Amino acid sequence: MKKFFLKPLYLGIILSIAYLTGCQNPLEPPRDVSVSRNTGRVLVTIGNAAAEGAARTIAPDESEFTKYTLTFSGPEEEAPKPPVDLTGVNTYLAELSVGSWTITVTGYTETDDGDVEAAEGSATITVVSGETSDLDIVLGPKTGGAQGTFGYSLEIPDGLSSSELIITTAEGDAVETIPLSYSYAGITGTRGLDPGQYLVRIRLQKGSGEAALYAGRTEALHIYSGLTSTLPLLEFTENDFKTAVSVLDLTGMVTAPVVWANPVTAFGGNDQYTGTVAWKESDGAPIATGVFGGNKVYKAVVTLTVKTDYVFTGVAENSFTYSGATVVNAADSGVVTITFPVTETQSITGVTVSPASSSVAQGGIQTFTATVTGTTGSVPQGVTWTVGGNSDEGTGIAEDGTLTIALNESVPSSLTVTATSIADLSQNGTATVTVTTTLVKTIASYTDLAKIGADPDYPLGGKYKLTADITLTNWTPIGDAAAPFYGVLDGDGRTITLQSFDAGAVSEKTYLGIFGYVKGGSVASKAGLKNLTITSSVDAVSTKATGQAIGLLAGYAENTEIADIAIQGSFTFSTEKIVYAGGIVGIALSGTVVRDCTGKVTLNAKGGTGGQLVSGLAVFNYVGGFVGIFKDGVDI
Repeated sequence: MKKFFLKPLYLGIILSIAYLTGCQNPLEPPRDVSVSRNTGRVLVTIGNAAAEGAARTIAPDESEFTKYTLTFSGPEEEAPKPPVDLTGVNTYLAELSVGSWTITVTGYTETDDGDVEAAEGSATITVVSGETSDLDIVLGPKTGGAQGTFGYSLEIPDGLSSSELIITTAEGDAVETIPLSYSYAGITGTRGLDPGQYLVRIRLQKGSGEAALYAGRTEALHIYSGLTSTLPLLEFTENDFKTAVSVLDLTGMVTAPVVWANPVTAFGGNDQYTGTVAWKESDGAPIATGVFGGNKVYKAVVTLTVKTDYVFTGVAENSFTYSGATVVNAADSGVVTITFPVTETQSITGVTVSPASSSVAQGGIQTFTATVTGTTGSVPQGVTWTVGGNSDEGTGIAEDGTLTIALNESVPSSLTVTATSIADLSQNGTATVTVTTTLVKTIASYTDLAKIGADPDYPLGGKYKLTADITLTNWTPIGDAAAPFYGVLDGDGRTITLQSFDAGAVSEKTYLGIFGYVKGGSVASKAGLKNLTITSSVDAVSTKATGQAIGLLAGYAENTEIADIAIQGSFTFSTEKIVYAGGIVGIALSGTVVRDCTGKVTLNAKGGTGGQLVSGLAVFNYVGGFVGIFKDGVDI
């Protein structure tokens, strides 16, 4: 029978006892103990659409709502949460179970017939165990019902040749034009409007012809049933009048669509304005592939930004132009829509994959390239990669064409790698891969072990066996999150003496151990670390700005079998950030098995504060004799 000994520091055991007995974890900030570990809190703040600045929205004051009702829609397995009514406040702290929730708010106004629904809004949030999240919900008008009121107040100079307040729908349809006349006392007024969203445009003109100067402002307006939306006092002086934009031809500024080309989304403009462009298909949907296709009609929604001494007030409706295209713009607006003619008809003619055939050992990798050909023009080379014929789900191909063969892939077997053009899904090319048996490589020295992942003959997915005891000093971990170790190391009963990690690795790498990041191809194709004794004298201090996971064997393990590992000696690690520290492995996630291991090690781990490495966990330090933290179906 194997025995387990663990010398102080017993921090992992202390954490476990604290949770099992219901005591407050000594490392955890004070919390409301009534909140279950499988729930979180959401602080909902309700506001209407009122906003200041260049893109101001005019809406009623929040105090005009008589009450709010909150409804909650959560995970399917959750029982419905009763609605909540709020009166006199616009915030609510909700305790919800972990998962995705949609919270909907309805705002009410008081009428002679009682409270009526005037505004509504909703937002979705993911609730995390033990955490409190903020959620702002912005209300918008609820159409139907009684009218609301629009109020305005302006001061304008005397002697203008034209001055008016123009109300349109949000889509630009005319609602009302109100003439404005100079008054020493200022101009005030109100109008009743149906609930909904509008645009309010103040348009002032001084002089006429080429010498005309303009001033104005456009506001978004939200009207709620029974409430008043008041435009704050706008004061226009002689200094506000500027020259209307007069360079109206956008030809050459906005780059026209060309088949296979990437859309250009900004341009420098001229001395009057600059611009950005949002490209859409003819039906208004964004471009699906990221490049222009053939035989298609595209629209460019251009947003112009005026420069000093110029305004868009005074620009007539549909006055912008583009040679060979149709252009639409509202009066006094810098938003222009250009509809271009249908693009050329072009096609993809084929896809070639290289190498066309290859042999790859179990656990090995092979990188493929694809060449896409077409009728004319600069053909987009983007492809999607797939692999077929594999028996192990751990065999797969990455977006860059790198094929990874699982350790347990059937031998002999033949796989098919396919590259499909993203511009024409009917066009693809293939390559054939013959899977061969992986030979076990022997590791007899520091130099041999360091070759894993660094030498093409020592792949991260290879099979290795120790043939001698070795000592590691200033060691750099094997594998990281971008390129994990997914092979097998059989220690064959040998000992690795781990004296120290490389100082640069300690303060730069997130995952520390003899192996940094270990991740098998699948639950059925696990990585393996076994039959090994680790004697440690590690004493490391990290200056890394973010959290770290550290174990003598591995910093991180997923889909990994860890068996017959013995740890002994001492292990000290200190950081000012979050630490996940275990005698064998720092973080163990799904598909990992830890079995038949023993430990007799003095473990000292000092953590601090900072961001988490594992989603769904509260931001604490996690330390254990064997494993710092394990979750999602780990077997120990």
